[in-house]
Amino acid sequence: AKLIDENAYKYYEDGDDSVLPRSIATRQAFLNAMTLDIAMGGSTNTVLHLLAVAHEAEADFSMDDIDMLSRKTPCMCKVAPNTQKYHIQDVNRAGGIIAIMSELA
Repeated sequence: AKLIDENAYKYYEDGDDSVLPRSIATRQAFLNAMTLDIAMGGSTNTVLHLLAVAHEAEADFSMDDIDMLSRKTPCMCKVAPNTQKYHIQDVNRAGGIIAIMSELA
């Protein structure tokens, strides 16, 4: 909450546009988010929502990008709802999102 407050202050008091969501909603950010999702087993909801947010942000991100990523990104773990055996808490115990990102790097 403190970070949100600080960023709001930067925008409204200092006119700093770099703290606005559109400044980070870039093509590369959407590619990174989808890559992580695919590595975690993928989700049709992620596809729908990332495409919608990218469209709103006017970022160049499409189903073609998702197709390209799905062909080269390994599925490193299956997390619910893709399997009922492992849940996000299990991912956290095994090192979390950072561990998955490290494997992808």
